[in-house]
Order: sequence, then C-alpha cells, then structure tokens
Amino acid sequence: AGGGRSMDLAAVCGVDLVAWGLIGCGASIGFKLRRTGLLPGFADGEICAAAAAAAKPAGSLDANMAGLHILAMNRDCPDEALVHLSPQVPLTPLLRTAAARNFFATSLLLLERRADLHHVDVRRGRRRSLVDTAARGASLDGDWRLTLHLLRAGARPEGAQGVLFAPLRRGDAGLARQLVALKVMPDVAGLVSLLCDVCAHGATVSAALLIEELGVPVNARNERDGDTCTDRAA
Repeated sequence: AGGGRSMDLAAVCGVDLVAWGLIGCGASIGFKLRRTGLLPGFADGEICAAAAAAAKPAGSLDANMAGLHILAMNRDCPDEALVHLSPQVPLTPLLRTAAARNFFATSLLLLERRADLHHVDVRRGRRRSLVDTAARGASLDGDWRLTLHLLRAGARPEGAQGVLFAPLRRGDAGLARQLVALKVMPDVAGLVSLLCDVCAHGATVSAALLIEELGVPVNARNERDGDTCTDRAA
C-alpha cells in the first residue's frame, strides 16, 4: 500500500501470485484452500498443473531445450545460445555440448558465465574431460583453438594419448609441440603406442619428434600387440 491506496497484485499482474504460490506447495493444499473459499475460480486442472510445475526440477526443461539448440546450430554463434540461457539453466552441461561441437565462441561465453572448466564426464567407466571432448571435435574440423584455450586456462585431459594422436597422425609437429608444452603428456606405454601408430601412417616427422624430442625408444614394444615402430612401418 502507498499514499492511502491498496494495491491489488492480482489485478496488476493478471494472475493471483499468492494463490499460485500456495498451490505450488501441493495440489492437496490447493484443493483445501478452494473448499474454504480462499481460491475462487480455480478449476481442478489448474490446481494440478500448477502443483506439477512447481514440483519439476528448476531449469530442467530449459536446460534440455538449450542443449538441443546448441546441438542443432549450424555454426558457432554465441548470440543464438544466449537467447536460450536463463538463471535456472545449468551451464556446465551446455559447455560440454558446445565443446563437443567444437564451438569456440559459444564455449568462451559459457566459461565467462562460470561453467565448470574442470568438468569430467564418466560414461561406461570411461572418463572424458572438456579437453578430450574438444580435441575430438578438433580432430574432425581442424580447429584447435578451443582445445588450446582450455589447456591454457588450466583444464587437463583424461586421455592425453588420444589428444595427441590426431596432430601426430597428420604430421602436425608444431601443434603436437604446443600440446606437449601445455602438459598433454601420455605415460610411457602411451608414447610407445603413439610411435607405432604414426609409423603405421607414414608420419615420419611425428615419429622423429617422438624419438628425438620425447625420448621414445625405437625398439620399444607396443603393449597391445608387441609390435615395434619398425614392425608397423614395414
């Protein structure tokens, strides 16, 4: 109230906010209030629908819709993603989706809004970080900006061998060096496996990098099949 005049919120807002708030506590409460005459004009369906909407996890529908929208985008357009964001939408699942599409600008927008840089997915016992997810997309379209940005920001791969494989297979020693400098370093067995794989693909520049710069022994045997790099190159 102000200036001696009372304010009717229902008239101003076009909806009885107090009534809808009370119904949100449960349909049974809504029906009891209607029987006492405190909720005139509310039908059974309206009470049930309001109670069901209040019980739904906050932001779940919005999050699903926003994620589907990012998956459906033809190009990296953060403005399109921004339209679907609201305070109720959890951002980290959307960042995971944007990283899977290798959308650099959209991912940066979500990171700026405090999506979790260190998120790790666990599916069927396999762990995959945002770096792993972005690197897989980069191996398909050749754009490694997002992967490098995530690494520089402090994210780490769960599968360093997989992150290095694509640039080494293609003989991109410069990119491989950048990744190694950002602490993408497999264990000894992973390095030997990479050497065997790049030799099988004829990537001699990458083989030289692994042997001369990373110290992988030429005669080391792959744990998977016992082959050496010379066996694979033959």
